[in-house]
Amino acid sequence: MDELEELANSDLPGEATDDEAAGSDTTADDSVSSAEASSESEASAAATPSTDETSSGGLRSRLPTPSGTLFSLRRFLIALALAVGGLVVGGAVPFVGIVTRYVGLFAATFGYGLVGSDSAYTEVSLAGAVAAAVTLLLGTLSTGGFVLGADLVGRYGITLTAVGVGIGLLVALVGHYFGRDLRKGLTQDI
Repeated sequence: MDELEELANSDLPGEATDDEAAGSDTTADDSVSSAEASSESEASAAATPSTDETSSGGLRSRLPTPSGTLFSLRRFLIALALAVGGLVVGGAVPFVGIVTRYVGLFAATFGYGLVGSDSAYTEVSLAGAVAAAVTLLLGTLSTGGFVLGADLVGRYGITLTAVGVGIGLLVALVGHYFGRDLRKGLTQDI
């Protein structure tokens, strides 16, 4: 128990204690502190990975990231603009706009996957989810007048947002995947 208290009260490794700074030469204290220092150095050596482990990198260094980053704001903004454009153009079809807006989202993300040289699954799926949720909420707000739409959003807003996020994420992800797959098929040597 005394050892734990001494360890808790001791200074950080590498800092000089008051006794060491004053230059006290008590042999008992030196032998105890040298024993503690050697055991601490052995414990820290065991806790730190060897050079072989650090040179291979961790799990994050083994993840495939073609552009070197997991998220790019520029790619996200481009994907968001395309997703909103696809949803607006698809939603402009009379009577079936609720279905064709997601066809427009699929077409926009498919085109982004077909034209883009880097994969942007994170950016495209997030952009599709945000755009679809906002479009679904705004479409519900304008249903049957503002008062009725506001009442619907007030009652079912969280559910509508969750449905919009889910559908938008899946449609955008599938569209981008098929666009990337077609690009790979067209550019790959036979």
